[in-house]
Amino acid sequence: MPLDGDKVLLIGLDVSCERLFKELNEGKYRFKGELKEKDHRAYMIDTYNNEVKRIIYDKVRKDELVTRKQWQQFANGGINDYVRSDNLPLWKEFMAASKENPKNQLTNSFSGAIQAGNIEIEGIQRDKSGNKIGIEGTELYYIDKHEDRVLIKELDENGGKIGIDMLKCYPTIKAYIILDGIQMKDIANRRMYPMGQLRKMLRYAYRSWPIIKDQVTFMSKSRIIPPPWHEGDFVKDWQVYIENRENKVSKGMEVSSFLAGIHSPEQKKMCTNGTQVLRKMTIGLAKRADELNEQKKRESSRIKMQRASTESER
Repeated sequence: MPLDGDKVLLIGLDVSCERLFKELNEGKYRFKGELKEKDHRAYMIDTYNNEVKRIIYDKVRKDELVTRKQWQQFANGGINDYVRSDNLPLWKEFMAASKENPKNQLTNSFSGAIQAGNIEIEGIQRDKSGNKIGIEGTELYYIDKHEDRVLIKELDENGGKIGIDMLKCYPTIKAYIILDGIQMKDIANRRMYPMGQLRKMLRYAYRSWPIIKDQVTFMSKSRIIPPPWHEGDFVKDWQVYIENRENKVSKGMEVSSFLAGIHSPEQKKMCTNGTQVLRKMTIGLAKRADELNEQKKRESSRIKMQRASTESER
């Protein structure tokens, strides 16, 4: 896979990405790019998500992310003033892609906190004078209008999907997805697992496959392998997920989701290729939904005729 080393994205567990990083630097897998950074984490999607979290936590400590205006300024580019991007070669692409999916946009991820007008780090409370007390935890939360504490999990739950959006937006980026250690059993189950973010990313990769298939190399045990929904120990688990998706399409749910995700004019300029393919996928899904609906109608008609025939025989 000859390419520019600065356009490599590593997705997987840290230990797996570190091993592959060393192998790529040794020229394995026909890799001819140059990985300029010395740390494998510079090419991991987790590193970019963690940098966003670091900046947000720092701003929350200083009470600089409270009002809607503060959040909008921060999301519209203010975050770049605080990033340590010298060793993050894909930062620009990461930030652009994070705006592709409305779910991943910062003002949407933190919409509850913005509406409530407060946000704190888990473990920190305020006394009657408004002073912060306690020991910091690892989560963010806000207090809603019912005085309930609501944890903010969107950054952790959806962060991996931004890596797939990066591929959609930038055809020059190539990704290695290392499956070692990732639990794919019951992949259709959307409840959070210890590796829930990676499982979400894999499901999103499947849904985006027509767009990204030429940019992705799946790896396992230091071997290049087919996508896990094509071959491997979890094909049956993937088949359950695929069938569930087809059922959703037949109900029109998936078509609506894709139509709602069509990019704004500004984003179309940034992701022209991805948007064109997305439109084709939407049309294809709509056709598939019509086919499934017609199939259901024929099946329903056949069952009614059988029942009528049975009743007449009686």
